[in-house]
Amino acid sequence: QAKASWNSSTGRMDGVPVHVQAEADFCCGLDLARLCSRAFLNCELARHAKAPLVVQLRRSRACMKLRSNGEAFISGTCTVEEARVALKKAARRCKLFGWPVKFKNFKVRLVRWMEPYRPEFPIDILALGQHPSAEIRQSSASQPLRVLLPCTGVGAAPAGVRIEGSFEVEGEQETPDAGVWAEVSADGRTRFHGALSVEELKQALDVIAPILEDHRIQDVVDPRDGDGDRQPVQRRGLGARKRLPLKRRGAPLSREAMELEEPVPLGMLVDPLLAASAAASLPLSALLGQVTEKQE
Repeated sequence: QAKASWNSSTGRMDGVPVHVQAEADFCCGLDLARLCSRAFLNCELARHAKAPLVVQLRRSRACMKLRSNGEAFISGTCTVEEARVALKKAARRCKLFGWPVKFKNFKVRLVRWMEPYRPEFPIDILALGQHPSAEIRQSSASQPLRVLLPCTGVGAAPAGVRIEGSFEVEGEQETPDAGVWAEVSADGRTRFHGALSVEELKQALDVIAPILEDHRIQDVVDPRDGDGDRQPVQRRGLGARKRLPLKRRGAPLSREAMELEEPVPLGMLVDPLLAASAAASLPLSALLGQVTEKQE
């Protein structure tokens, strides 16, 4: 049953789009200014010397960058095959305008799901941080707590790869060359970094899903229910607490005493005083002073 639940978890990610980063070598120098003006549409070129030619690809929803030394990069929401075809079309376009281009060294740098995996149960993030292979990351108090888990035996990310928005930055921290890593947030959202194909993403999810299952927050059973159905108990601080009516201590009161304990409406006290004050043509304070003197 547990294995079936892991397979269903993998199946839930089948329709999720993927983000692909890939590169290739055109094996020649390129005149980016001429390519920008004559060869490509929807492109822009900055004025500084090392600026790449940026081409927006509408059909594949990706962005391609060409450098003057012949290096080509593509990044966007597409499949690996669509990225390869887009780079080959760019190389063919450059060759059409006179450059001796050869399409070589196509390499996938990164494949990741555009949406995180969301388990159907809450995760105990502190208990997950005690896992033998886990690493807790929280760079500052304003950033949420994250737990990094290696997906042992899955993939091998190339050295020096930059993973956008994740735990690894090229040249500053270690590169996850060992394979795919899972980044788990406190709310259970899980992102995978370092994969080079959709198959590696699914394999990584198959590795992480049972670990998340082992660290799920179990329902608390109310001991007053006995052996009945399991019902989650509302914990302090998770919702509004029900106020219980206050009970009087001591012997029970008679009906007359209960009537005396009931609060008297304010109108029953104020209205007769106002009427008497109007009949005597005296202010209310003077009338109250006379009543007090008679009682004394």
